[in-house]
Amino acid sequence: MRNLNSNGGSFGLERTQVRTDSSASRAGNGSRCRYHSASSHFHPGKNGHAIAGKRLDEELTVAASVQAKLFPSAMPELAGCELAARNRPAFPCGGDYYDVLPTAEDGEQGPYLLCVADVSGNGLPASLLMSNFQATLRTSLWYRPALKELAVLANRLLHARIPPDRYLTAILADFEPSTGRCSFVNAGHDGGVLMRADGKVDVLETTAPPLGLLPDASFLSAQIQFLPGDVLHLYTDGVPEAFNLQGEEWGEVRLMRCLNRCRHLNPVKIISKVFEEVDSFAGDAPQHDDITMLVLKWKGCTIPCGRGDWQ
Repeated sequence: MRNLNSNGGSFGLERTQVRTDSSASRAGNGSRCRYHSASSHFHPGKNGHAIAGKRLDEELTVAASVQAKLFPSAMPELAGCELAARNRPAFPCGGDYYDVLPTAEDGEQGPYLLCVADVSGNGLPASLLMSNFQATLRTSLWYRPALKELAVLANRLLHARIPPDRYLTAILADFEPSTGRCSFVNAGHDGGVLMRADGKVDVLETTAPPLGLLPDASFLSAQIQFLPGDVLHLYTDGVPEAFNLQGEEWGEVRLMRCLNRCRHLNPVKIISKVFEEVDSFAGDAPQHDDITMLVLKWKGCTIPCGRGDWQ
């Protein structure tokens, strides 16, 4: 874990919320996804191209609607926590993914798996791989594996199913709401920071290669301990890599400054503020990559607890 510097505070609110944008782009930017179809090799005659284009738009709309249902419809209630997430694809279908899943037996209070992932590429091909990963992750959890075992299993299944030039980066975090303990595997993903209540920043460094790239890759985990008021930010590279019309990147420095200013807010407002600042910076430039962010704020132990031993 790498440590950066800022300043601090804390805030609390029980209600969890989630927002998922299924819109193809930022309001008003006019960006749209374009794909070549088999019909382009034929000569459909008058109005044929217009009909084919309309049909393709309709199919992409249906695909986007189906993909939107792969995201959580609502966030789970985590005791002592506030939780929110938001996804905005650059095209009708995207390659980003987030999820929050219980890992304990049904009816038991226990850890939750937090996940944010980014498939290589964009558009419809990336969305198909994202759907594959979602199914792989949820199926693997049926076996109740430990975190590193989950990463190994998901990696092998993905490597067997996806093209050799494709992969995805992800952060898988096993979080205990009652104690604030968190173990994580960072599979080549750049977007993970823990903003401390005092303003310091711990970076969730890479512990493993991207998923689906190497069939026999080793996956290591690391640990972090939340303190009251700490805020976890998991995001994809579409956030810091947003560009304006001059070709300038928003960047990690602006993102960290924004997160530092927002550390007293609840996760819903933090995410809204980040998106507002990204959009303000980008102006009329089209969104070129999917943008996803998951934010968790921990208010403190719900049971008597200390640091204890890591499992």
